Amino acid sequence: MKEALSDESGLDGRSLYAIQKRLRTREVLLKSARHQLSEGKALVIADLAKEAGVSVATVYNHFDGPEAILKAITEDLVNRSIADASSLVRSNGPQAATELFPTLLYESFAYLNEAADPSDSPAVFLADQHIIEKIYETVSSLLAENKLVGADKIRDQAKLVTYMILGALFRAGRDSTSGDGALALGTDSESAVDLLRSILRAVSKDD
Repeated sequence: MKEALSDESGLDGRSLYAIQKRLRTREVLLKSARHQLSEGKALVIADLAKEAGVSVATVYNHFDGPEAILKAITEDLVNRSIADASSLVRSNGPQAATELFPTLLYESFAYLNEAADPSDSPAVFLADQHIIEKIYETVSSLLAENKLVGADKIRDQAKLVTYMILGALFRAGRDSTSGDGALALGTDSESAVDLLRSILRAVSKDD
């Protein structure tokens, strides 16, 4: 049976083991990087390798440098929040999942942003188009689950909510003042989350 599976996938046992080992090493590196950031340390490859118990060369086999690691952390945190929101849809329904999705994202990033040097904040990479699209698609899906009338309305409201979520995440743990009149949700996570929940409640109601 194992031979049949290997034949169908085009991978033998050693290849599968190598892939699994690589994925485990990558996860160890990301976990170590998150720990360093949560301790307020700069993300230095040599220090990361030491904490993860691997060589510097191994780190570079997985990531081009600190920026690639930060981007991977950002995508990982977003993916986990999306997965948690999907679980909430099944267990608590779409309304609860919609309201809690911003909280899941905010809490994922806040503990890093509060401690890490701003230049090492994963939130910087929330500006990546691929990550923005992931959040937007999730918000759209959650709003659709709440049976909003009309695809155009869902699209418009999803854009609004996505911008609000990104604004809150960018400002997590930062000064709430803004000289250009832009929205600043500030360091009060409860206020930010409450505001986002209010918006989501309003846009997820049927006409």
